[in-house]
Amino acid sequence: MSTQAYVAEKRYIVSKIKNGPYIETNNHSNLIYILFDYFLVMISITLSLHYKNPIVYVSSVIVISSRMRALENLLHDASHRKLFKNPFLNTWIGMLCCAFPVFNSLYAYKISHDKHHRYLGDSVSDPDRVRYDALGMKDALKTPGAFIKKIISIMSLIEMPKFLLGTIKPFIFNRNTPKKEIIARVIFYISLFFILTYFSVWKYFIFYWVFPYLTAFQLIRFLSEVSEHGNLYQNTHSIYKISRNNLCHPVLAFFLYPHSDNLHLLHHLLPHIPHYFLPQLHHELMSDAIYAQGNHCYGYLFRRNKNTATTISDLLSLRNKGNLC
Repeated sequence: MSTQAYVAEKRYIVSKIKNGPYIETNNHSNLIYILFDYFLVMISITLSLHYKNPIVYVSSVIVISSRMRALENLLHDASHRKLFKNPFLNTWIGMLCCAFPVFNSLYAYKISHDKHHRYLGDSVSDPDRVRYDALGMKDALKTPGAFIKKIISIMSLIEMPKFLLGTIKPFIFNRNTPKKEIIARVIFYISLFFILTYFSVWKYFIFYWVFPYLTAFQLIRFLSEVSEHGNLYQNTHSIYKISRNNLCHPVLAFFLYPHSDNLHLLHHLLPHIPHYFLPQLHHELMSDAIYAQGNHCYGYLFRRNKNTATTISDLLSLRNKGNLC
């Protein structure tokens, strides 16, 4: 790990930001994003119940799972204190609307994510790197076959408990969780239990929340998280080489990288910038020679031209071996 180099790179990129409101978190933008995410969940459920069609149900599961990832990404912003400018709104909406619905913890997430930024790439101190190694991702990214086998293993529940434990364990067993969050968590889940019981809607909760959470959401989470630093942890000398931007098709980004999660390299350089400013900022910074030479992958599976790598080709070290697909 090269902390001094990381700091220097961050200072450099900050100096290149043009005058603008990039660091100004507000109290309205993410409210709209949260409401829209839940609106999509409700629309998906409504359409599935109306049409009673397996294809529509599977489609609803995929959309709902993508919104779970969206909420998790907004939880990420809350952990950086940039979900809302108002600290009270940032904490409480972050917990009640983003963390608890996806069985997570704002406090536990913040502690883990702070360490990820501070010790980026360290095999002992970076929680994301530790989890990456525990899942055997180094071997899983050696060949396309090994990667597909890993995906099947996770989705077939062979490794699902291990995969889930990385999130659930700190959520349940973190002894330092503030009392206000513990109390809020207990009230939230007790209230949820009574609402589901009183209105006799447990069946819908299981089919439209629990099942998506255990299936498509885990796949989305896996594919998005592994693409952030996968096969790059050996490059601890530079943020530009240990992180990647995944510049895929907007439709795929909607499902896999909601709320500009695909600009992960940029986030590590400028972690204080709200997600809704990242696309514009990325566009402007591409005129800077140093930033432009960072790890930018164009397309997830299919490359746009022979001179660019896709996320998958970069993950599997196929950058110079032709198209994977």
